[in-house]
Amino acid sequence: LSFMGEIKLFTQNPSKAVQIPLLYTWALDFMPDPVLVAGLAERPSASAKMMKRAVMNQIAYDAEESMDFMEMSAAAPEPVMTESLINMAITATAKVEGNNVPVSMDLKKFKIPAKHKVMLCRDYGQEGWLVCTVDDMPEPILPGKVELYVDGQPAGTTQIGYIGRNEKAEISFGQMPLVKVKKDTLTAVSGTQSRFLSSSGSIEDGYNLEVTNGSSIEANIELLDKVPYPVNEKITVDTTIEPAAEENKENVLKWKFSLKPGEKQLISVKYKIKYPADKKLQY
Repeated sequence: LSFMGEIKLFTQNPSKAVQIPLLYTWALDFMPDPVLVAGLAERPSASAKMMKRAVMNQIAYDAEESMDFMEMSAAAPEPVMTESLINMAITATAKVEGNNVPVSMDLKKFKIPAKHKVMLCRDYGQEGWLVCTVDDMPEPILPGKVELYVDGQPAGTTQIGYIGRNEKAEISFGQMPLVKVKKDTLTAVSGTQSRFLSSSGSIEDGYNLEVTNGSSIEANIELLDKVPYPVNEKITVDTTIEPAAEENKENVLKWKFSLKPGEKQLISVKYKIKYPADKKLQY
């Protein structure tokens, strides 16, 4: 049956989302006594719980199948949005053909001022992630399915959660393959053959990073990496980082810089771990 009349849409919970890399702590601790172990310590999972929100240029009816745009009556009134402390509702006049095909409708259009950057984290691959940051969301955004476009071209789909008015949000628009990071691990200069299991009271290690902008536009880069974080007070970690990075309390590193087309940025990270010689490390 075809339908034409008033439709009311309510808030719903998202089921999935395009995500941005989230870098977790690289914990450094002693191995449990007795010292004999069967194998190497397992690293913290690198599964991608990345970014959880995306910008929505239109609020769309969520459907599992492909959608066609719905024909709206020329005399139909503008959709009306009402908000309460626990809910948001939109009332609109719509026409739905009785052909068993899901449809969508435009409820409201508005521009969202945003800044873009390219996030890089070698633990999640060489390619960058295009991310937009909204400092002050002008309108509340309902949770649901979002179609993403970059330079007018489809970039994919995702699900987002509710974003309140005036909230800050970060939105991933997927990977940017022309901006890449390469990581080369240094050879340990002290300690035993394995940096995962050392019988010395000191070990030095590190890595080099090389970021390349292969795109045709200038890229604002945000690069993430880390060094081991001691969870025991008897373990110390000293770092030498060039150029300097922002470093949080769990030794996650962040660099921010811009690269013009074809430019590269080289970064060196070295760290020295000191600990009681009668202990063995796991990290």
